[in-house]
Amino acid sequence: MFSWLAEKSQCKIIKLADFSREFSVEFIKAKAEKINPARKKIYLKDEKPFEFDRLIVATGAISKNLSIKGSFKEGFSYLSEVEPFSIRDSIKVYADIIIFAATSLGVSLAYALSLLSGNVKLLANNFDFLGIHKQHVFNIFKERKVDIYSAVTVEEVIGEARVKAIRISLPKVIASGVVLVDSGFIPNRGFLDTLLTTKNGFFTPLEKATDEVGGGIPYKADGDLKPPSAQTVGERSSLTGFTNYNDV
Repeated sequence: MFSWLAEKSQCKIIKLADFSREFSVEFIKAKAEKINPARKKIYLKDEKPFEFDRLIVATGAISKNLSIKGSFKEGFSYLSEVEPFSIRDSIKVYADIIIFAATSLGVSLAYALSLLSGNVKLLANNFDFLGIHKQHVFNIFKERKVDIYSAVTVEEVIGEARVKAIRISLPKVIASGVVLVDSGFIPNRGFLDTLLTTKNGFFTPLEKATDEVGGGIPYKADGDLKPPSAQTVGERSSLTGFTNYNDV
């Protein structure tokens, strides 16, 4: 799961441009800033806009923003923003590592890092997401000498250009040179002006009520514009890799 923690020589690097070319797919590395449904055009940052006949949006998920004071400092990252090799190099320099977890992904990362670093701390608002495995996981971290803090939130990232410590809600200040936050995930559709679905190759705004039952993910609608059925929601969930509940 965290193969990027390995040495670069041990990692298999796939160049998307070369990989795409094998399948006659044009690969464009750019950030989408806006979609114009009426003109069927995508606007990219630092690239010319281009038109489309049909558009499939598969942008995955991004970490929830917890609005933590000072989170712009170097050494602090939400999981969806992690630059793998940069973080891997940082843990060679900074022995103190803090992981804030809201899902089992953060817990898995804390364990992986505990095999590489001598001082890992695992924080969470609560560990209920571990269910019946919670005590077993705690026992494993006790053996790994990983400090666990429960019923806490990260209030502030302390440091100038780079993180030196964090202030948590106990209140307490904990020194660290690397802070990784697993805050849970939400659909990555911030560049969309409205919630959209496709209809005959065009994009049409959906009613808010439709989004609440899972229709906010832009995939082909079943014929006429209507709130999707439970079956459609399930199909879209399987395609996107997440279920559109209140808390992804």
